[in-house]
Amino acid sequence: MTWLKTNSYTITKMLLNQFGIMLLGIILVNSLTAKLPQLSIIASLYTTIFFMYLLYVMTWEQGAKDRIRADNGSMRLDRLCGLKLSLFANIPNFLIVLCLLIGFLFGSCLAQHAWAQGMFGIAHTIAIGWESMYTGFINTILHPETTSSMSVGYLIAYALAPIPPLAASTLGYIMGSHNKRLFGFLGSKNNNKQA
Repeated sequence: MTWLKTNSYTITKMLLNQFGIMLLGIILVNSLTAKLPQLSIIASLYTTIFFMYLLYVMTWEQGAKDRIRADNGSMRLDRLCGLKLSLFANIPNFLIVLCLLIGFLFGSCLAQHAWAQGMFGIAHTIAIGWESMYTGFINTILHPETTSSMSVGYLIAYALAPIPPLAASTLGYIMGSHNKRLFGFLGSKNNNKQA
């Protein structure tokens, strides 16, 4: 419980980043798709890379701070901290997938219950917004004009959506805790040089 309390600020920042990227994805993907549908994949690629970069940098900083604390003996370094942070920040994604799964199983696969079909529809609508950065990829693969909205493809797509943030956060934390930079070419080479 103390781990969650200590890292709640970082988890909240990760959720706020996803909310911001959600808005960027909605604006970018929808505006470009309205003009030229083929641009939706480029918009999704941009927003996804930008989101992964934000998560990587945030968890890199957390890993670097934790390494300093561990070297001073005030804490034990947890190599999976980036993964744990991302798992907590992805709880909304997991809940959406759970609702999609229940809706799919009881609304299409095992039975034809109207409440389950409604649950799937509502969860799918929320997923389109919350995971808007992936809309171009999903629409390119599934072709929503020909694919049923109760398709298992949507369930699989949104179930796979948390994997990139989990990977970026884990990599960022590990790299930060080792003081290694994946994107070192973007910053200055040596900030510690004395004049």
